[in-house]
Amino acid sequence: MAAFFSSSTKDIPDSSINWSLLAGAETTKPPSLTATSKSSASDDQDSHDLLSAPSAAASPIPPLAPRKVRKLMGYTWTTKWVALFVVSVQLSIAVFFGLRSKHQIESAWSWKFFVTAYVIGGTANQNLFLAIHEITHNLAFKKIVHNKLLALFANLPIGVPYAMVFKRYHLEHHKSLGEDGIDTDLPTRFELLCLKNVLGKTFFATFQILFYALRPGFVRSQKITGWIVASFALQLGFDYILYKYFGREQETWSYYGPLNILAYNVGYHNELSISLSLSTRPPH
Repeated sequence: MAAFFSSSTKDIPDSSINWSLLAGAETTKPPSLTATSKSSASDDQDSHDLLSAPSAAASPIPPLAPRKVRKLMGYTWTTKWVALFVVSVQLSIAVFFGLRSKHQIESAWSWKFFVTAYVIGGTANQNLFLAIHEITHNLAFKKIVHNKLLALFANLPIGVPYAMVFKRYHLEHHKSLGEDGIDTDLPTRFELLCLKNVLGKTFFATFQILFYALRPGFVRSQKITGWIVASFALQLGFDYILYKYFGREQETWSYYGPLNILAYNVGYHNELSISLSLSTRPPH
């Protein structure tokens, strides 16, 4: 490990690295494999201040970064394709089960649905959470706007428009690591009440995603930006379309099981709606 950070490797001075870009800034250029120039005065000062260089204590990279470390920095071209694949899988499964339920082929409450949702859906959602984390640091595309658009796209199967809000909270987490009231990754005093016994810790671990999602709103508010508004509009519109065309079930259901013997075949409800003269005789 010492050899990895050996001073024999030619170091690049800290002054040549724009740390705000490596942290996922919203202005100028994204992180690159080469030294970048400092932000110009015309940059959005609010974004630059918010997303400026992490402190020396918070930064995992020493001020003089060896070339071996810098080779690991920069965007990864495969990220966008992985995100596209996972989003496609999630939406395909949602449409598949939605249509089966809509046309009464299979109930939306079947064991197949729950197993698929938990095993495949849960895994895919976790993958997209971490994809958005990568994209937050501008590591999917060279251009910042492309990273933001990909984040909105990767957010679609999750259902809740959080990507743009997460970006600001998460970058503050890196900049002010461990600082109470700013780093929203730190549990609140209220949450600490859950961590005093085994039952509380189990509850916290089970519903950790809810704590993680809701905590920032109670700890530190953020300024509403155009990107945040756009993310809400896009996500809610997408959710509505998905529900309207693939999620809403028919108003009535039919039942063709053995309990019809005890209930005058009342399970054939849709058939009775077609013709009110159908008797309760079992079908041949």
